[in-house]
Amino acid sequence: MACRPFFCSFSNWMAFRLMVTDADAIIERVRAARRVGASEDVLQALKEAVRTNSSDARLWHALGLVYRDLADSRPAVDALSVASRLMPSSAAIAHALARATHEAGGAAYELFENARRLAPADGAVLLGRAAAQMAEGRGHQAIADLQIILHSNSSWIEGHELLASFQWMMGERDAYGASVTAALAGLPKNHQLWQCYFDLLVKVERFQELDQRVTEARRIAGEARVFQVYEAVSASEIGDDERASKLFDVMQPIQQIGLAVRHIRHEARYGRFDQAAAIGERFLADQAVQQMLPYLASVWRILGDPRCEIFDNTPQLVGIYDVGTEIDLSGLARVLRQLHVAKAEMAGQSVRGGTQTDGPLFSRTEPEIQNLKRLVATTVRKHLRRNLAQFSHPLFGSKPDVVRFAGSWSVRLQGAGHHTPHIHPEGYLSSAFYVTVPEPPQRGVAPSGWLALGAPPPELNFGLSPQCYVEPKPGRLVLFPSIMWHGTEPFAAGERMTVAFDIAPART
Repeated sequence: MACRPFFCSFSNWMAFRLMVTDADAIIERVRAARRVGASEDVLQALKEAVRTNSSDARLWHALGLVYRDLADSRPAVDALSVASRLMPSSAAIAHALARATHEAGGAAYELFENARRLAPADGAVLLGRAAAQMAEGRGHQAIADLQIILHSNSSWIEGHELLASFQWMMGERDAYGASVTAALAGLPKNHQLWQCYFDLLVKVERFQELDQRVTEARRIAGEARVFQVYEAVSASEIGDDERASKLFDVMQPIQQIGLAVRHIRHEARYGRFDQAAAIGERFLADQAVQQMLPYLASVWRILGDPRCEIFDNTPQLVGIYDVGTEIDLSGLARVLRQLHVAKAEMAGQSVRGGTQTDGPLFSRTEPEIQNLKRLVATTVRKHLRRNLAQFSHPLFGSKPDVVRFAGSWSVRLQGAGHHTPHIHPEGYLSSAFYVTVPEPPQRGVAPSGWLALGAPPPELNFGLSPQCYVEPKPGRLVLFPSIMWHGTEPFAAGERMTVAFDIAPART
């Protein structure tokens, strides 16, 4: 009997089996590395595997995903394009190519459409498709399409969340959350939908409405712990100390750090700082302690606890670098203005009177953005080596030569725009790079428009002033701990455009 040429000898058959086994082993190794954030460890082996077996779409797919993890969009798109040509029927590859293209700043809508044809019920594909529409300046169409999908899939939580976010950014404030209320009309006892609606109200600080809606939810859907949680939050935020305190007491012991943060906010807001400190100190060993530390540090500062000094030693924690002469600021400004397609700020963010870009800015391939990325990475390395080598801060245990971006974006503020005081719990080092700032006559009297560091949100009534102010200047990069309260003072007129990013701890 004739045989296929490749298998005409036992040695060739064994070579084929070894090649397949090696590819499978490498792909499994890549999956394991990506699960623990170690994509860089497998990149070289994966590149060698692709050279050896260039017709294996799975290897090209894995290579694209690793490059995407490393925010290296150009080779990610190239690798995923090859994978798509080799296996055009793969929905996973089509989706990955669409996402990588979108993050790189390319036109991705048609690629998401292709992925949708291959996987019409994949919610992640539908979310990406809507994000691509928004990025390409078709925000209102994205809203209309999401509404159609939610009409027949009313329990799709992620769809409701994205729709509400887009409505807020596009100025459709009256419609914010309307899809969830419509869904609840048909599914009135769905606790997930109620929680989704409550979260939307918290994001935009509509606490009076939240309080009313929790009462309505109890009446319709019965008692549940989730309703207790949101009633405690709303009662605290609207000033009902007695009711909120009783609710927090009923929920003891509180094990979830997110709820404990709400509890420390409540106790500190009403001047019970010893109780607030006790709440925060219980979570000092928690993996998510970054959420708690800003509140605890402020409480320690009020109580005169010397432990606050490690967080409030501002001169040593903050770095100011004037590096604007090393890049084309005007070219960068032109690129960034094209990305600010929303009409208003994002829901749940600190921006007031401005817009914020969506997606990882430093994954985009425009030369102006990549030049800035290289510049800030170099400056961050210098900052860590120069200022922190002799400083023992609990969140600076990272390797100074390894810079991992946990997020990157641009903010554009105009007349009276500002940031409310906030923190970034996902990183350990945060930033503000000033691309444009209003001229001094437009800005107003100092510190109008300046960066304020160390002052908690005013609604907490802590009475703490900023530890320092930093004057904005074009080309100035300011670095500070992500857990340090930071916001900006409003300015009178003009444009203030920044790039910001968070640095994640390197793996040890």
